[in-house]
Amino acid sequence: MKVYQRRMPNGKLSPTYYIDVVVRGKRIFKSTGKSTEAEAKRWARDYVDKLKGCESAREVAVKFRHVLAGALPVLLADAFVRFADMPTSNRRKRWTDTRRKQMASIWDDWKAWLEADHSAVKYVHEVTPVMAQAYITRLRTSGRFQEASYYKREGRRKVVRSPLKDRILSHRTLNVHHDLLRSVFDGMGEAAGVFENPFAGVPRLANDYATRAAFTAEELKSIGEKATGLVRDIFIVGLYTGLRRSDFCRLQWPPRKKDTDMVADLSAGVIDGVMRKTGQYVRVPILPPLAAHLASCEQASGAFIFPELADMLEHNPDGISYRVRTFLDDIKIVGQVTIGDRTRQTSQKDIHSLRHTFCYLAAIHGVPLPVVQSIVGHVDEAMTRHYAAHANDQVRAETLAKVPDHLGVLQPGTPPVDRLAEARILLDQVKGNKRLIEQIRKLLI
Repeated sequence: MKVYQRRMPNGKLSPTYYIDVVVRGKRIFKSTGKSTEAEAKRWARDYVDKLKGCESAREVAVKFRHVLAGALPVLLADAFVRFADMPTSNRRKRWTDTRRKQMASIWDDWKAWLEADHSAVKYVHEVTPVMAQAYITRLRTSGRFQEASYYKREGRRKVVRSPLKDRILSHRTLNVHHDLLRSVFDGMGEAAGVFENPFAGVPRLANDYATRAAFTAEELKSIGEKATGLVRDIFIVGLYTGLRRSDFCRLQWPPRKKDTDMVADLSAGVIDGVMRKTGQYVRVPILPPLAAHLASCEQASGAFIFPELADMLEHNPDGISYRVRTFLDDIKIVGQVTIGDRTRQTSQKDIHSLRHTFCYLAAIHGVPLPVVQSIVGHVDEAMTRHYAAHANDQVRAETLAKVPDHLGVLQPGTPPVDRLAEARILLDQVKGNKRLIEQIRKLLI
């Protein structure tokens, strides 16, 4: 604190003394109104003491809220764990371990940015809408704040540094970040003395994600001819069940050990169990091609049908996707596309495309939508309808061409329907299905 006389324009010193002091981060220049230095210093000490004892309206309001609601301040370092441990009713659906780690990395990026730009902020209730807006703007313009993520695989001591190359994030990814942060502040609510969610006033972006594409008949034929070993297991079980990777990789022989185990019972002709992602119970009929493949696998009571896939899912899940992506590249099936100005490409045909293909094939062959929904375990029918909508122009034309001429519009002499083309389509559908071919042969005889 400095007490002094100012130099006036006429060159003389001012008759009263002034103070130059910094209080609560704010620099103050003010006249004391005193004509002697001793009186000015006494006045200045009393004035500064009063300023230091005062609190902002926000601080007073927060303290009042804490007292009134019995709330306690929540550290930002603890907020995510407390939110994640809340009942699942606070979220749309439960998190898997993998999903929880992904959400934790989003929260860690937000904390790292906050510590760098607002190091004084330690508690949830201290975050302001201005800070929230600034962080979301940072995400949208420059990507994540942290340039790399760090993780340690189970059973290993070494910490792996993984650079984050996707500096330009998709709208959908940005919304995932935004929704997680807003949800955590909503979840804390009164427990942390939060008057207003700082992220609530920031508008979301329109999603721009590209949906997975179903494999075409030509692509499936090429895959069937060239896939071997582990990759062949993936495509057969994924295509003929519509199960997610996390479920079919851990497919087991009976008996069931846990309620969450997905079990393939060849004698009953069904795969059933609880899906790991959604908790939905499903029953999937074992189709003849899948039955033949499963029958060729080693059958041991209660063991994984594909032990190598189960082990990779546990310790190196990205290795499964990598093998499929490499195989598709080798047989010239384009699986990656570039959308807008994103830094990295987006998967369009990969393991999850088998689930889309399953729904699509079921739809074009007349399986009712509710039946498909019950098999694949979608929470709502809209998602199943979205998966089934992969028809291209050729398929639409061939399907609609089967509608009879009810109104008698076609005149005599109109070229007949190409029955040979229809026969080829039917042959492609039954090709390789010896049991179905035998049934057709008996009917014809």
